Amino acid sequence: MDTDTTSTGTSIPTTDIPPTDIPGTDNPATDTTADAQGTPKKPFRLVRSRSDRMLGGVCGGIAAQLDIDVSLLRLGLVALTILGAGAGAVLYVAAWVLAPEAD
Repeated sequence: MDTDTTSTGTSIPTTDIPPTDIPGTDNPATDTTADAQGTPKKPFRLVRSRSDRMLGGVCGGIAAQLDIDVSLLRLGLVALTILGAGAGAVLYVAAWVLAPEAD
């Protein structure tokens, strides 16, 4: 067993953890998460929709990834723009520029 000595002189046992067991590592087998029923879910990916678009397809792509109604997301974005002094519009333009179109 490996030990690590701290600045106080006490030793702390450490173990070797395989990289596949460390959260956040790129392991395709563990990249999916499961919901309450145990069915695997795909990870969230910010993309723009090609079919459900009014301007750039940002809301359509996010709604498809989150599996929610696109109208609710659009209303929320309008509310954020009005109540947040334009923050919603800035976020929309940033997502429009940065997000790729869906395949």
